Amino acid sequence: MQILGKILAGVISLIYVPLAALAAIAFALQTQLYTPSTYKSLLVDGEAYQRFPGLLADSLAVAANSSAPDGTIRTILEEILPYDLLRETTEPAIEQLVTFVRGEGSSLVLDLEPLKKAARANLPAALEKAQDGLPACSTDQHDSSTLELFKCRAEPAREDEMLQRAHNLLDGVFAEMPDSRTIPLEQEGDVLPLEQRRLIRIAMLFSPLAPLAVYLVICALSARTWSAALIWFAIPTLMAALAVSAIGLVSRSLAPRFVNDNILPRSDDPLNMLAGELIIDLAKTLATGTIIAGATLAVMAIAALLVTGTLRKAAAPPGKGYY
Repeated sequence: MQILGKILAGVISLIYVPLAALAAIAFALQTQLYTPSTYKSLLVDGEAYQRFPGLLADSLAVAANSSAPDGTIRTILEEILPYDLLRETTEPAIEQLVTFVRGEGSSLVLDLEPLKKAARANLPAALEKAQDGLPACSTDQHDSSTLELFKCRAEPAREDEMLQRAHNLLDGVFAEMPDSRTIPLEQEGDVLPLEQRRLIRIAMLFSPLAPLAVYLVICALSARTWSAALIWFAIPTLMAALAVSAIGLVSRSLAPRFVNDNILPRSDDPLNMLAGELIIDLAKTLATGTIIAGATLAVMAIAALLVTGTLRKAAAPPGKGYY
């Protein structure tokens, strides 16, 4: 009967190995995907806040076929949209998006008032910096469109006039932008409605319970001592750890190409290219988390083997070694 139990335990352990590997990957993924700090760190590490004003200038210039010098527009946007302001505006939105993915929210509220106030306050310094070193405006340029502000430096007597025109231009942009905007994220007919997103997260969070249940069955069939129970845990878990680590290493190598070829849209827009870079960085981060999950399983398995050796040595008769 004991032999039959060990045979059954060996067969069931073949189920335990892939189940433990999948559970480790699922748990690692949910730890990262449902944590706002994952995305906040990506934006900081990828210098997205520093790069955004310049990329926005490039995008606007391409979209409008603007004749204004790109460097001037870039300087203005960098001054009116500083790093701290962009980060303070973006991070609350990230937290709301993660809440939505968790299945705990259905809308996104953007507070744009601080951004608009700061942009208006920073405009004079931005315009002064952008015009520094430019040639003085001619009379025709003074009287032409506001875009001429980006090509020349206003005469001292007409600086206030030019600044007012710049404010009018900015106010015209902000006129279509409310101080606060609520964006519904839950749409009828979504592939993953709220309840399903919530269930997916719960399943990933508690995924380790599945291999644990299988392991307890294995112990019930074959383990009669603590050392035997640890051996039945250590060896299959070490195999699962190797599988998880291998998947993580392969994913980190192949993920950028897969994301680039199958997920990212084909676009030359600078902002879309930045988004693509961030998605690729996210894929790498998730792969790294998988590698760490595999390493964690390996450490647990090795620790179990060491404890097994200690228990068997303590239980062995003097002078008989471990057994």
